[in-house]
Amino acid sequence: MKTAPDPTSTWTTRTSNISSTSTDVRYFDSTWIICGSSEGSTSADAITWANISGSLPASIRALAYGSGYFIISGGAIPWYSQVASGTYTATTPTPFSTNCEGMCYGNTYFIAVCLTGNLYKSSVTPASPPTWTSRTSSFGTTNLTAVADGSDGYWVAVGYSGKLASASDPTGTWTQRTSSFSTTNIADVYHDGTYWVAVGRTGKLATATDPTGTWTQRTSSFSTTNISKCHYGSDGYWVAVAATGKLATATDPTGTWTQRTSSFGTDTIYASWYDGSTYWVATADSKIATATDPTGTWTQRSNPFSDLVRDVHYADGIWVAVGHSGEIGTATDPTSTWTLRTNPLSGVGSGRITQVFYGNGIWIASTDVGGNMAYATDPTGTWTIFTDILASGTGLYYGIDNYWVTCGNTGELATGE
Repeated sequence: MKTAPDPTSTWTTRTSNISSTSTDVRYFDSTWIICGSSEGSTSADAITWANISGSLPASIRALAYGSGYFIISGGAIPWYSQVASGTYTATTPTPFSTNCEGMCYGNTYFIAVCLTGNLYKSSVTPASPPTWTSRTSSFGTTNLTAVADGSDGYWVAVGYSGKLASASDPTGTWTQRTSSFSTTNIADVYHDGTYWVAVGRTGKLATATDPTGTWTQRTSSFSTTNISKCHYGSDGYWVAVAATGKLATATDPTGTWTQRTSSFGTDTIYASWYDGSTYWVATADSKIATATDPTGTWTQRSNPFSDLVRDVHYADGIWVAVGHSGEIGTATDPTSTWTLRTNPLSGVGSGRITQVFYGNGIWIASTDVGGNMAYATDPTGTWTIFTDILASGTGLYYGIDNYWVTCGNTGELATGE
């Protein structure tokens, strides 16, 4: 197989681990999947690939993803899994009378086209919100700020006073590690498939290849400005955002971080995300900006938010941003219309929605005061409050091991399935 950052540029040969003729390749939910006649492989960056373990169907012809399910279809039987690299189960009874040659998902339906002109439609039962279980975080009463899952099999949680912990199973033991932040608050952490990056106050930024080992401080180019968040996109760029409108990019997080013109003036930038193909989006006080190249022009976009836009996320074909005034906004094209959606968090407690994430077929938004959460299978439709056991929500993530993890103040951490 070959990859290219731009289809007009040089195509580079990669090892996909597929030994037979490749029959389909797709990018779903931040994961690349390639299949052969009866085998599959996944990758976060399209460069390093790992085989899907376990049985897969013979004569694979079609890949699809929707409502939290990855589908690999071979012959007349689609196989499904909620984790791209996980265990796939054959659908029973056999739904097709002839071999499936193509499949796609949209508007709550999977559509399959098969030989001899047959076409099939299958609705998906809406996903339900997770049931939360409190876990011992090892942070004591120290506030946690963020949590993330990596393709290396580790979860990492970060918080105040330079604390950082890792776990191979988020429901088990979280072990404190030496973060190299001393007592400086850590704000965020993310993994790109090779490097872990943690960012925090006073411009500190550290990297690690193994989160249980050495975390090395790097020159971030933020001086003493507080860094809010960091994110890695499949276009090969890291983006870190901070107070006073600062935004920096890097292709190698251990090397040079270059300050860019963000278009946010002196406003604090709270979050950034990449859609996997075209747009980066960053958010601040009532502001949303987009870029196709994060090293180039960031353009301010019209939006309906009245207060701080604290987080933004993209999945399943739609952008979702959340704000301090209990506002949830969506857009299919981030450069065009953003629409506020009615949601129950706008009138509950402080209404300060600070986190939004997608996984397993549902969107979850959470507040940082009162521990309130709401979920939706369609973010443009109905949002429903559900039980959250934390007093506050500061971090939220859905991992490749099919766990939700949320964290909060005073050492709170919970997992959900």
